[in-house]
Amino acid sequence: MATGVLFGREPVLEAHMLDTPELAGRWSAVPGDFFESAPAAGDLYILKHILHDWNDDECVRILRRCRAAMTAQSRILVAETIAPPANTPHYVWSLDLMMPAALTGRERTRDEFEQLFAAADLTLNRVQTTASYSSMAVMELVPRDVGSMRVEAGR
Repeated sequence: MATGVLFGREPVLEAHMLDTPELAGRWSAVPGDFFESAPAAGDLYILKHILHDWNDDECVRILRRCRAAMTAQSRILVAETIAPPANTPHYVWSLDLMMPAALTGRERTRDEFEQLFAAADLTLNRVQTTASYSSMAVMELVPRDVGSMRVEAGR
């Protein structure tokens, strides 16, 4: 049976919706700040709609904290919209214009994500696209030294 840790700042932990009978005893809440650390030796780290909130330096810092906590067998799943090439009509470019008004982040192309991952000593192993209107994709990252197993998909 899979178990998990919800890791985040206190306000996030206080607002979770995981207290359901189906999940009882299968997860725990751990307070922390992903700019400082990540839970050690997890099998899988999931970052959904996290990186687009932050600028490149902050993203690399988050990813490096995850990388430092990983084992050679660990994986990171990053669920984000992958922006199409510039000047390609897509709703994500409207969102990209609004991001600086509230946050330091922005939307990114696949190449821009790969640059962030490389700066954090991670390799993009696989991409699974979805049929959602938002072009959501799930990107699987592995530690760079494990990257020789790289599987190319969804390019």
